[in-house]
Amino acid sequence: MQTSRSHRHQAISGITMAESDASDNRIAKHALRRAVEIALSTDPQIIPALREVSGVWNFAKDGKSSFDPIKHSKLMRK
Repeated sequence: MQTSRSHRHQAISGITMAESDASDNRIAKHALRRAVEIALSTDPQIIPALREVSGVWNFAKDGKSSFDPIKHSKLMRK
């Protein structure tokens, strides 16, 4: 019988050891709001998307990757 649920359900983890993308998301959203503000003042027909303003590959966590849960059993713990 399992009483605790503090284990990872999927064998996917961030590529680097960065804890969170929160600060990078905050900077990217600020840049997007600024770019939209400028675009609305010049040409309201063309509004930039988030991908045009910032790239996710510049964030501290460069995406996610899967791993072998049996080989790396310590990574399956939270």
